[in-house]
Amino acid sequence: MKHMKYLAVGALVLLAACGPAQAGQTASDAASAIASAVPSADQTTGAAAAAVASALPAGAAETAAAAAAAIASAIPADAGQTMVAMANDPTLQALANEALTTIQGLVPSDLKLNKSQSLVLGTTKQVADVTDYKWIITDVPAGAESVRGKQIAENSNGKLTVDPADYAKYFPVAGNYNVDLELTYSSGKKEIAKIPITVP
Repeated sequence: MKHMKYLAVGALVLLAACGPAQAGQTASDAASAIASAVPSADQTTGAAAAAVASALPAGAAETAAAAAAAIASAIPADAGQTMVAMANDPTLQALANEALTTIQGLVPSDLKLNKSQSLVLGTTKQVADVTDYKWIITDVPAGAESVRGKQIAENSNGKLTVDPADYAKYFPVAGNYNVDLELTYSSGKKEIAKIPITVP
């Protein structure tokens, strides 16, 4: 399909190069060329290219070559080195890492259950464009398999507090748990942040 995009662009370049009197015929020729260039099960890329070339009007090959040369000359000679330098730039790397971890640091971590205090699992601040927050127990110690996959809560403000009276419902035995905070954005995209919890 990528080749087809190039063919379509080439056809537009050729149409622009032709005068009004030739445009109708050129359009017809270009359409026929593109149609015949669609690869079938037994047609090679070379055969498709040959079909396009044979259907183009006289002088079209030179026009296409000139357009290709113009595009090539517009690309800086050091473009490759520039891209490598950008990829190795510490500031850009930091920004990329930040983009990949948009919700890290927004949720509590390494929580230890305290029988005399409520457990706060809510985000420390609202995350932009999030419409739904859901807390689900995903990792459990031996003996707590019955709560794996259990949803603790769901709301639209990112705030959640679990009272000590409810601990047994979600953390029935001592050990290490993980609660997944699933964020759903208005676009439908989802992100997950893991909240580790230790039950002494």
